[in-house]
Amino acid sequence: MPKNLENIKDEIIQITREMIIERGYDHLNIRDIAKKCGIATGTFYNYFRSKQAIISSLLEEDWIAFKEFIGAQGGEGMPPMEQMEKLFHDLRQMMHNVHQIWAAGFPDDLESGTLNKIKTIKIKLRNEFAQHIRLVIKGHIEAEREAFAADLITRLFFSYAYDNDARFGDLRFFLEKMLDR
Repeated sequence: MPKNLENIKDEIIQITREMIIERGYDHLNIRDIAKKCGIATGTFYNYFRSKQAIISSLLEEDWIAFKEFIGAQGGEGMPPMEQMEKLFHDLRQMMHNVHQIWAAGFPDDLESGTLNKIKTIKIKLRNEFAQHIRLVIKGHIEAEREAFAADLITRLFFSYAYDNDARFGDLRFFLEKMLDR
């Protein structure tokens, strides 16, 4: 009996996510994804051009969910340092939850089109996160330096949050100096 293809794209994405977490990116292949979804390998290709294309879809989906989460969390009324600490911990938790998927974002075998898409997604993510940081530091730093400071803090958060031993307290001193007027 043929598989109902109504939500197959979502199912492929979910199954791929589970398989990356279970096996890692290196052991992921399209035949196994298709088999676990109960579809033909050719059907997979109707939705995604390659293994890398599905990774870029996962990255984008994870970021959209994270953006909705931090948007719903608010933080207004909290001091800027507490808001940044919350954003850092939320980002770190999201990166930890999807670490294998995010870490697989630049494997060596990426085709150039997908590599460009993933790079574009990561730049978009960083820029959107910087806007959240900019709202937090607004009025606590010289107006002409807000954009640069938000970008710097965002880059620091994105790189530092990958470290399992990363603690916001290690960043607090530098952030307080940056925001000290």
